[in-house]
Amino acid sequence: MFSSILLVLGFVFPAPRSTTHGWHPITFSKSLKSKPLRFSFPDESFVAWRGENGMVHVKHDCCPHMGSKLSEGYVKDNCISCPYHGLLMGPYDNAHPDGYARELVGVTKEHQGIIWWTRTNNFDIPHCDDLEGHIDVQHEYLIKASFNDCWRNAADFHHPAVVHKNSFGNTLNSPTNVKHEWINEYTFRSTFEYISSESYKRITGKKTNNYHEFVLPSTTYNCVSNSDNNKKMVIHVAMRAETPTTTRWFVSCKNTFANFPFSSNVIESMINKVVTEEDGAQLEKMEEDHVKMKHSYKFKLEHDDVIDSLASQTIPNILERKLIFLSESKISGNKMTELAAPICEELATYNSSVADLMPLYKNTKWDVLIAHYKSPKTNTVEYVTDSECTETTKMTNGTVYLMSADFEDRGDNKGHFFNLYATMFHPNGEISNPTKLPFGAHGFQIMYISDDIMIRKGDVTGNWEVFRKNKVPIDIYEESSHAYARFIEKL
Repeated sequence: MFSSILLVLGFVFPAPRSTTHGWHPITFSKSLKSKPLRFSFPDESFVAWRGENGMVHVKHDCCPHMGSKLSEGYVKDNCISCPYHGLLMGPYDNAHPDGYARELVGVTKEHQGIIWWTRTNNFDIPHCDDLEGHIDVQHEYLIKASFNDCWRNAADFHHPAVVHKNSFGNTLNSPTNVKHEWINEYTFRSTFEYISSESYKRITGKKTNNYHEFVLPSTTYNCVSNSDNNKKMVIHVAMRAETPTTTRWFVSCKNTFANFPFSSNVIESMINKVVTEEDGAQLEKMEEDHVKMKHSYKFKLEHDDVIDSLASQTIPNILERKLIFLSESKISGNKMTELAAPICEELATYNSSVADLMPLYKNTKWDVLIAHYKSPKTNTVEYVTDSECTETTKMTNGTVYLMSADFEDRGDNKGHFFNLYATMFHPNGEISNPTKLPFGAHGFQIMYISDDIMIRKGDVTGNWEVFRKNKVPIDIYEESSHAYARFIEKL
């Protein structure tokens, strides 16, 4: 029902938002001192500050009084002082007494040199045993690429042969003895051996033992050991998507291969080269995600199953599978919509790095899985162009119900159907026009879209509707809405 081929081909990893479960990096502990810090996700921006007591707190970067950016203020008596009126914000008695002034967002923890933040403290914080103790290098980078590209890049075993050919990369098929496992529901590990490049052999030896771990939603680290496993290098990357096209990397490195004066400087220089001149430079060359969803991910290389595995366990895919399973139950449309609502609400908190979802919605046939008007024994397909919509329903008795409407793209992923017209084609050849339609007009907003599932919400009714890319085409009429219109005109 949900094959691994489908997952990787056309799948875009959703950029974690502020509401995404799990721990997100704010910045390095050493970087947050007396000045407040504004940090962002694709959906919202926040302010973090460290009080004189050393505690780190987070609020929306918008004063609850009149809307000034709190990050433009300063820290005073463990609170943050608004630059507009000097009001103190924070969870302390000296803060302004209004509850909004004292309210915080989520919780923070400092671990392995990083300040982490989460809205819901129900996941273990990302931890790397091999990063314990002294960390040689910690550096922050702003990568001009979507989270999808950054996360795929981390999981791609093949690009080092080309992108990193001037550093550690070797041949395209260098990884050997590759093994994968899910350690728990949010941690995935790959182990493999790697033949060192000529320039690295003098440091690492001819062959290295490696493990690469991924901690959902956005942390990954790679540990490289020599064949005796008595020398190691750990490169730890915690990511935070800031916009649909930018991702912030917090890179930490611990090394026992090199132990000489200024070795940390050498390691830092190596990290800078790998991240900025190699990975970063290539990631800036990537096409936009909505284009890749149409034209890329058409085939796989040998070790692309790592990406498959990560895709299969992302929370959005788990939620998508729940909706598909629910749609196969034999219950009424209203009841199904009610049961789907909490799943859709959670799925809508995940976005892809595609800001404009309409191009992915239009000119594609979508099976209606869940809608308040859908009967469990009917098949319904919707097709929308820039200006028209058709919805074709095949009933159990063979009757085909064709509804046409004008369509308007209202921006911000909102659409509107109007001037609805319906025609029924009966098995005996009769044609009729129903006098009562499900609705006279329909406005909606697309809340989530992937290569398989699209969900939208009615702007008046508030009802959720779930669609899946057409897998069982209705072959009675051509798929173009213009062809539908011509067919009706001929009648």
